[in-house]
Amino acid sequence: MPILHVNYADKKSADKKREFINNCVNIIVEESGCADGAVKVFIQEHDIENARNEKPVLFLNWMEVPEKRTPEVKDRIANRITDEVHKLTGIDKNSVVILINDYPPMHIAVGGKCRL
Repeated sequence: MPILHVNYADKKSADKKREFINNCVNIIVEESGCADGAVKVFIQEHDIENARNEKPVLFLNWMEVPEKRTPEVKDRIANRITDEVHKLTGIDKNSVVILINDYPPMHIAVGGKCRL
């Protein structure tokens, strides 16, 4: 269950955000092989006065699956999502930060039960 949190200091139209979300879901599905319905994307827009830095920061949190989520897969996802962030915000690609967190199955609970 990949969850992508996107934070930036700006406001975008609903259409642009929907296109961005759909593109990010497609990238994660294509590169990692997970099911489309399992991918979650949340955008949080901040007023510029509430941010020290307006550059986007993204967090990709997912369960550790070493055979499917290799460094090469993560690199391709990061590269392609950075392109999408650039298209959405116009921010220089070198300013986009993506933090990828791999959680062991026992650190993820669904329906009140840890995955063991």
